Order: sequence, then C-alpha cells, then structure tokens
Amino acid sequence: MKRIVTLSIILMTVISLKLCYGEETQVRKVDSETYELSDIKTNSPEAEIAQLFNRVKLLNNETGGFDAKDLEVESEIKNLCQEIIRLNKDKIYNFTILAYAHYKLEDREKAFSLLNEALKTNERDALAHTLLARIYNIRGNCNAALSELNMAYEFQDSEVLPYIFMTYSAVYNKLGDYKKVCEYTEKSIELDERCLTAYLTLSKTYFYGLQDYNKTVQICKRGLQFYPDRCILWFFLGNAYNLLHEPTKALDALKKAENLECEEVIQNSFNLGFVFAYLELGNYIKAREYAERNPELFSEWLPNLRKLDYMQREGKERGSDEVKKESEIIIEELIVMYRKIRIQF
Repeated sequence: MKRIVTLSIILMTVISLKLCYGEETQVRKVDSETYELSDIKTNSPEAEIAQLFNRVKLLNNETGGFDAKDLEVESEIKNLCQEIIRLNKDKIYNFTILAYAHYKLEDREKAFSLLNEALKTNERDALAHTLLARIYNIRGNCNAALSELNMAYEFQDSEVLPYIFMTYSAVYNKLGDYKKVCEYTEKSIELDERCLTAYLTLSKTYFYGLQDYNKTVQICKRGLQFYPDRCILWFFLGNAYNLLHEPTKALDALKKAENLECEEVIQNSFNLGFVFAYLELGNYIKAREYAERNPELFSEWLPNLRKLDYMQREGKERGSDEVKKESEIIIEELIVMYRKIRIQF
C-alpha cells in the first residue's frame, strides 16, 4: 500500500507542478486567434512593446488545461517575451514590462532588479509590487510577499486587481491557509468569470487542500461552462464524484475526459478514477481492465482485482460474502490512497 501511495503522490505532484497555480489572470476575454509578431508593428517601439505585453497577458488565460494547445500558447508567450526584451535592448522603455518578460522566461533575478528600478520611478506601480510579491513567494519569503501585495492593493487599478488576488492566493497556499486561497481566488473569478487559472486553483484546493468534494463539483461545473475541453477539470469532477460515492456521475465525467487530448500523466491518473467507480458499481471486469492499463500503479491490487473478475465471470453473485469482502477491502484502500495524496502546491 505504501508503494502505491508513493506512486500516486509522484503522479499527482507532476500534475501539480504543471498546473498554472495562481498564474496571470486578465479581465478581458481571450482572443483565440494567434498573432504573428509581424502583425504587431507600429512606428513607436514603446507602443509595440505595449501591444506585445497586452497579447502576453491575454494568452495567460488560455493555459493550464494539459492539452496540446497549452504547448502552442506557452511557445507563443516565450516568443513575445523574447521580442519585448529585444526591443528594450538599446533603451529600456518600460522597466515593469521588461521585468515581466524576464519573469515569464524564468529569469527572476533580472526581473527582481528591473522591478526595483521601476519602483524608483513610480512607487505606486501596482504591477511591479505584485511581481515582486511573486518572486518573494517563490523564494519562500511570504511576509515580504504580503507586504508588497498590500502596497499593490493600495495602488491597484482594475486591470491588475485579478492578478493581485491570484498572487494573494499563491502566498496563502504556501502558508497552508487553504480557506484564504479559496477566498482570494473566488474574488478573482468575480472580476473575470473566464479565468481558467482560478478554476484550476479552486478545484485543486477544494479537492486536496480542504477535501470538500461538493465544492469541487460546483467549481468544476462552473469552469467547464467556459472550458469544456479542459481534461483536468473533468479529472477533478470525476474523482470528486467518486469520493461522494456517486460512481455513475464519476464515470460520465471521466469518459468525457478520455476523448480529450490530455498529457500522459493525466491519462494515467484517470485510471485510478475508473477503477474506483467500476468497483463501486460492481463491474469487476472493467475495474481489472483499467487497472491493467497501469500495472505499476496497481501492482499490489491486481491479484485481487483478477480474483474478483474471475469470480464474476464464473457467475458468483455480487452480494456473496467472498465477493463483497474482497471488493470492500480494495475500495477502502482506494479511499485511503485518495485522501493521503498531497500535492505540493
């Protein structure tokens, strides 16, 4: 059992690391058309940088769903940020935007230096304070992060406010205050109901942090109204239904995700949900089939699952003492696995 829990933690941690927890949000609706750099040309480098920056912010609302589109979007964001840096090579037109580009390219030390320069010019720059808070949070200095956020909130403008709320969310997550995480993420959704990152954050936090499966279902349903092709939301929805002991609804959600283009780590994790649901429904043949798709994860259970499968094929009644005992043991172990998994947010 210990080995299985460890494997599950590895799977879920990979998922967590790829989730855009607290990533940038934006009030404006995303334009699905992909821009070419040649489309963003003006007579003024400063205006061109501003347009590139706006495009980057809009694109951030399109990432986080674990499908092929995310790789395309992330690649475009990197190209845009590299172009922003190129345009500022001979003369820095905007320290904060340049810092943002370096931050997105994970050059945080350079971003930190530029942000401090930006605040020397304008100490009321809400975005600069928010980006500094992000960097302090990554460094583990939550007190400094909250101090910067409090200043950002004081100097806020409507465009930066969702980003401020999501950064508060990220800091409180690091502090382990999951109720605050949900509180600030909900505030972000109030400003931008299409914010994918917020739905991912809430579904993950309600499922793992607070283990509130009813709220997980509610938030996933809200997010799926805008992003029906995001398999991670179907993942949380299906597994929340499992832990609410509603296997039919769980299967409906998990099957919808099966037809989406998800990354392999997500597909592997879906098998856990299918095994759980089919066991609860008494379909041991199907439970065994899904377990065999990932024999390493289910290695300790496969003998029992095959035994249940055999007994069912031999016509033994689901309610017989032997079948019932074997299935209940595995279901209880699955529940333990679900509840022991902890994502490192």
